[in-house]
Amino acid sequence: MNSMYDCGEKYAMPGYQLSQRDTYQNQGISVFSMIFDTNWIITTIKSFICTTGYMQYMISGKRFYLYLIIILFGMIMMLIALKRKYQFKFKFENYFIICLILCVLIPIILSIKYSYSIDYQPQGRYIMSILIPIALFMSIGYEYFSEFIENKIQIKSRYIELSMIGIYILLFVICYSSYIAVCFGSTII
Repeated sequence: MNSMYDCGEKYAMPGYQLSQRDTYQNQGISVFSMIFDTNWIITTIKSFICTTGYMQYMISGKRFYLYLIIILFGMIMMLIALKRKYQFKFKFENYFIICLILCVLIPIILSIKYSYSIDYQPQGRYIMSILIPIALFMSIGYEYFSEFIENKIQIKSRYIELSMIGIYILLFVICYSSYIAVCFGSTII
């Protein structure tokens, strides 16, 4: 990011240099104040899950929390599975899990740095690369959950997995149809 900053200072027209922008860093406000005193976290997560247009069509509160519950539940189940030393269907080495955690943290840190020092844009598109590790973590968590339910209640894990996939697809269809209705002014679905 330093090369971008240096080139911006050197080649930008007067008035457009990064040093002349009104950023949180130039104002002397701390990073923690930017993250916690503004809506940076919520806006970034909402736009990561479902925001369309030029950040103008935000997901509704109920749908956002439903998506968040689905994601967090899978992540919590993954942490429980790792704590209980669950034997996964695929062999995961510790360094692979550490690399996936870094794949989540690095884009978030870079997005925070960008919003703090260059241009305040709490947008989920800057952290979209965390989708793959989060989906993998969620699938690990839901695999553990379905095996746990199968052992406790004697329900086949395939039925549980299919019902979770069905709920997720239904939620996607509802959100997408709402987006179409807002954009085109009709109630298609």
